Amino acid sequence: MELLDHVIARRQARLRQSALCTTIANPAGDPPVRLAVVPAMLCFALGSREVLAALQDEFDRSALQRKVHARCKTAHVLGLCYMEDLARIDHARRLLAPSCEHAAAHWARVHRGTRDLVRHAAFLARTHQTPYLRMAVLDAMDAMLGCFNESLGRTVRELGLDEGLRSLGLTQAPARGWPGQARIPAPPPPPLLNYVPRAGEVATAAGLVHELFDLFEAMFESWQRAIVAPRPLALAA
Repeated sequence: MELLDHVIARRQARLRQSALCTTIANPAGDPPVRLAVVPAMLCFALGSREVLAALQDEFDRSALQRKVHARCKTAHVLGLCYMEDLARIDHARRLLAPSCEHAAAHWARVHRGTRDLVRHAAFLARTHQTPYLRMAVLDAMDAMLGCFNESLGRTVRELGLDEGLRSLGLTQAPARGWPGQARIPAPPPPPLLNYVPRAGEVATAAGLVHELFDLFEAMFESWQRAIVAPRPLALAA
């Protein structure tokens, strides 16, 4: 997994420097603007359950697939807490600037794009049907969420919006994955149960990770464009 870990770390570092993450983490930015993307991530988090479902295979009894199932189950449980936190933050965002909302139709287009991305990610998860490749999908999703959550977690604490949060209100930003994973010290990555990748499987996994991160970058760019786009003028009565 060393090659795959290197690929993920490199793409994660690039995503962390994206315009979206920079905008969210910028302490000089306008709070409603920094939090404007929360509904979009809520849309993604809700749809990501489709990806988790696509990674499961009840007919595969291998030890590595059981590990995939365990990770999916954990991600599902933590994801529920995560969505509750996002909903709380979104409520606070609307209280901060109720008059600065983008038009519903404007964000509806963004949400459709997010759903399309989730469907494509689920398609990739269903297409690559080995436990090793499914683990690569999970690792890529964890890394992407880590980038977003580091910026958002820092922001909600700076703005004093972390009261009552079950995951993003933690004192330390999650290193990766669903925020609730930061409740306990992160253990070293476990070995893949003595799994020996098939011929070409590592290269396929690396290509899959690159494809997923290309999707994540495109999603982040669309969210950033929605944030900075001028608000449509209201129609005259």
